[in-house]
Amino acid sequence: MAGGTPELVVETNCAAKNPPSVTLEDASGTRISVTLSTTHRPGRMSAQYVFRPDRPLAVGAFVTVIKDPFQTSRQALEVVAPTSGPFPWSHDPDVGQQTEVELGCGPEKSVQIEVGTTAAPRAFVALEDLTDKQSVSGFIRVDVDHLVIGHGMCDGAFDLKKGHRYAASIALVQPDGVSSAAKPATFVYQPTMK
Repeated sequence: MAGGTPELVVETNCAAKNPPSVTLEDASGTRISVTLSTTHRPGRMSAQYVFRPDRPLAVGAFVTVIKDPFQTSRQALEVVAPTSGPFPWSHDPDVGQQTEVELGCGPEKSVQIEVGTTAAPRAFVALEDLTDKQSVSGFIRVDVDHLVIGHGMCDGAFDLKKGHRYAASIALVQPDGVSSAAKPATFVYQPTMK
């Protein structure tokens, strides 16, 4: 992530009702407070909380300390020099495989979107259900050249419905926090059952 005031995205599951406590520590152990800037509630039982440091961060190593009612976790964070600006896509997003897998407490539903080879570890997706006229947004992990929009067995960011038409706006987010221009992808959810 880039020096300055980068965003920290923390995702919680169904057990967490409130935002976690998040702080940063620099290499000397000095705490840096952060402020909750945005909350995305893409699923019924999950949330994504976006935190920003209360002061600019210099380039270097930090530790993110995340406390919720169930655990405390510590994660390494490397702050890098920012890039010069938005980066280009290698190609426009392409809709790939659509699946639905029946499991114990509900189905997993997903649509794979090919985004081309990228160093971006995540994307910000705004998804509109054009059939029901509902919108939801949140961050999704990028796996080298694709991302998966969907819903897990019990909950998830994007609950897809068979036969519904969707419009996605996708912005890739580089490790330094710089976002690409958003690109569209549209599809009708017609999954292959597994």
